[in-house]
Amino acid sequence: MNILNNPVGKYLGDQKVTEVKVSGKTTPLGAEIVEIMTEDGKIKLFPTQIAERLLTDKPTDATNFRDARIKPIIEKLMDVVTELDMRMDDWEYISAIMQGSLRQSYLKAEEILWQTDAKTVLDIDRVLVQNDVDMKDIIETQRKK
Repeated sequence: MNILNNPVGKYLGDQKVTEVKVSGKTTPLGAEIVEIMTEDGKIKLFPTQIAERLLTDKPTDATNFRDARIKPIIEKLMDVVTELDMRMDDWEYISAIMQGSLRQSYLKAEEILWQTDAKTVLDIDRVLVQNDVDMKDIIETQRKK
């Protein structure tokens, strides 16, 4: 499936797709990344091989969307652990190292995004306002829980 051919009318989760184009970016292993624009004006970046699995003819609920997004990751992980003949008793250790590495990478990226490790309420409000999110709406949603 070539997702660049007539993606209009497809869905990304529950959002109707308006355009798909090559981003000019690649993954660390060199796979092409595409930009998917949806009716709500958002742009999402996905490796082409993932995007091809996520675009559907009908809207998809969050659970099925997540399953479709995660399935190729699980498949690749299974290929790697099989190819490298992972010992079953090493799984917990490997999993813990991966979780720690991913968490540290996330924290470092967050630090770079914020450009500081001290976040103030004004910093948070600035980021929310830049992304059309009202802090009062978040507080109200939390109150209702």
